[in-house]
Amino acid sequence: MKEKNNDFLFSLNRFGIKVGLHRTRALLKKCGDPHKKINFIHIAGTNGKGSTSSFIANILKQNNLKVGLYTSPHLINFNERIRINGDSIPNQKIDNFIKQHYDDIKKLGSTFFETTTALMFDYFFRENIDIGIIETGLGGRLDSTNVITPKISVITNIDYDHMELLGNSIESITKEKCGIIKKQIPVVIQSQTNKIKNIIVEECLKKKSKLIDSSKIYPIRNFQSKNNYSAFKIKNLNIKIPFLGKHQLLNAQTAIATVFEYDKSIENKKIIKGLKTTKWPGRFQKVSNNPKVFYDVGHNENSIKNTLKIIKEKFPNKTINGIISIKKTKKLTGIIKLIDKNFT
Repeated sequence: MKEKNNDFLFSLNRFGIKVGLHRTRALLKKCGDPHKKINFIHIAGTNGKGSTSSFIANILKQNNLKVGLYTSPHLINFNERIRINGDSIPNQKIDNFIKQHYDDIKKLGSTFFETTTALMFDYFFRENIDIGIIETGLGGRLDSTNVITPKISVITNIDYDHMELLGNSIESITKEKCGIIKKQIPVVIQSQTNKIKNIIVEECLKKKSKLIDSSKIYPIRNFQSKNNYSAFKIKNLNIKIPFLGKHQLLNAQTAIATVFEYDKSIENKKIIKGLKTTKWPGRFQKVSNNPKVFYDVGHNENSIKNTLKIIKEKFPNKTINGIISIKKTKKLTGIIKLIDKNFT
């Protein structure tokens, strides 16, 4: 995008994170309410949102659909956040949106994420996508993406994170994530602790929403971990995914449950190919072979534990050198203990 537009967009970070949906709705109204004219699958959770979203998007792409994918944050380039069938939004589309809605954004005091979300909905509508896979940025109830009524709501692993906004208890965090559950809209969940699942079940009962527990309906069998992929079976599907770690199996399991709920006629071969060809950088990604260096975006205690499990499985009895960067707002006590115990 043009440098002046890039500077303007990122300058909106100065507004920080504002709770509430009124600015997003107001900006979308200026855009013609594009979010009301598209089909969506909405995904919340603490860990696994990005991988699950990417799995779902790639499977549906194999089914000859034009699929939008909205994720955050980006690794290298802002455009990565907004994709259609794997291709990032072109700079010109971003420039056009900012040019058209510059005064609206300024007048409303829209934040960076609110503006990005409106840009995404506008772009997906103009490109006439078949389905949008939308990942929440933070929480669920008051997240900017929660202006939609999706075809399916999905909740991945829930754990402690963003407590300064979501609350200090797992109950309060779960209730915020459950904010994406809409009346009579099916809900697919990943394997959860009983405490968390009970809260989700209660919310589904209130909203009269069908609950699909992916771990119960699509159990995983015959797990094998290879050098650069994981293999396993779900029912009669022989699956390979280009990721390591049992947590990624749960993400794939959740994606399968979601896709079958969305379209029960989808062919097994398209699910298998979609999972096998999914690309999602930054998930225990090898960036150097000599010395062996891996990069992972895990940024809370649970995700770091998952990374450590992979390292210990692949490199038993090896000394591990690690570099980590964590925001001070994270729950640091457990993370520090993990680092102190496992890294030199």
